[in-house]
Amino acid sequence: MALLIKGNYRFQFCQHENHPILLDHYSDNYMQRLQYLHENPVRAGFVWQPEE
Repeated sequence: MALLIKGNYRFQFCQHENHPILLDHYSDNYMQRLQYLHENPVRAGFVWQPEE
């Protein structure tokens, strides 16, 4: 966890809730998670198409 301490305030760069998840080709939701990873930059407005 990276913290920046400025005055009496602490700023955290990483969220506690984010934990790695093993994506295995045999899991039921593998394609759903893969599609989410590809479409996330599109939703954020960084690219127009997932292929970019």
